[in-house]
Amino acid sequence: MATASVQKQGYSVKELAAHLQKAIQTQVNGQLVVKAADGTTWKLFFRVGRLFWASGGKHQYRRWRRLLKQFCRLSPDAIHVREQELSPVPEHWLLNILIKRQQVGRKEASSLIAQTLLDVLFDILLASEQIQHVSAMGDAAVEKEEPIAILSTAELLSKSQQLLTQWFNLGLITHSPDLAPRVPHPAKLKEQVSPKLAQALSSLATGKASLRELSVITRQNLMALGKLLAPPIQKNLVELVEIPDISNSYAKNRGQGRRREEQEKTASSPSRSKGNPTILCVDDSAQIAYILEQILQPAGYRFVSVQDSVEALSAILKHKPDLIFLDLLMPLVYGNEICTQLRRAPAFRDTPIIILSSNARMLDRIQAKGAGATEFMPKPLEPAKVISTVRRHLGELPALSQETA
Repeated sequence: MATASVQKQGYSVKELAAHLQKAIQTQVNGQLVVKAADGTTWKLFFRVGRLFWASGGKHQYRRWRRLLKQFCRLSPDAIHVREQELSPVPEHWLLNILIKRQQVGRKEASSLIAQTLLDVLFDILLASEQIQHVSAMGDAAVEKEEPIAILSTAELLSKSQQLLTQWFNLGLITHSPDLAPRVPHPAKLKEQVSPKLAQALSSLATGKASLRELSVITRQNLMALGKLLAPPIQKNLVELVEIPDISNSYAKNRGQGRRREEQEKTASSPSRSKGNPTILCVDDSAQIAYILEQILQPAGYRFVSVQDSVEALSAILKHKPDLIFLDLLMPLVYGNEICTQLRRAPAFRDTPIIILSSNARMLDRIQAKGAGATEFMPKPLEPAKVISTVRRHLGELPALSQETA
């Protein structure tokens, strides 16, 4: 096993990029380990001088969850593997398994890999002045890994540097995209920005989701989101705070398929539903789902989101929610149509159904009422109104059920 190690007290971005490329191309197969002064470690895995995977950083598992949802529409919580199937490159290995199971297409997996590499290289270059140790080594275990996509190191490093330049031009070079925006003084924010922007920032900047996660939620690329948030950040109307990584869900789920099925049965049972009401939202906007989740989960409600209107009815039958939010205008199937079908089923005849719409036209309200909707709620959503509406239909939660889902 050949090893080449370099220790240095910081690099320039250009110098570090050149060093990474040279270190990878010197070795045939293996991994490159990069360490920063604060202990943060990244690993770049390569074949014949070209990258096929990257791991590490402060948000390794948040990154995996975010990109798996973005490119493959999967949650790590739904992946169950056997104990003996552990790999030294677990997320990449899991992608191979998902491809073989036909749960993920190779094209989607390749896009996820490319974005993973870009994110990790961006973070490494962003921390260039703090990098202290770079070591390349051959690795027999890594050599057994079956690459899904082998990408040009030079092209990835070039694109990462371009993104870093854009980040610098936004005035955010001292901030990591893994930080979470938060509004420290809502009243001050309302005084200095338009009501619409204040509402949007208050809904999104809760300090619970990173900039990268919000870019996926809002369906904007990171630079577009950065351009929106840079002015209020520079005026101290929005602050960026660190948030911890999430748990290693794929490791936690090994060998737990049966137990998870039992938990899901328990979660959907009537007795548990009475203690912790389940609220389901059908809306093709990930942003609306995120806002509702941030409002309802801390209040003690279990929250389920469905973005595909075609899958709405099967999801509702599975989870048997105590209250349903339905977007009025969605691709393929409208909220009113789903509402009408639900009211035909005895099990959902009395379930509170709230129709959501960006338009508050009288015609929309009348049609929603005609379809059997309980209420009509305009967007953008107001947290206080959401909570008061839910409590009016479901009542106050018992003390024992006031838990964060």
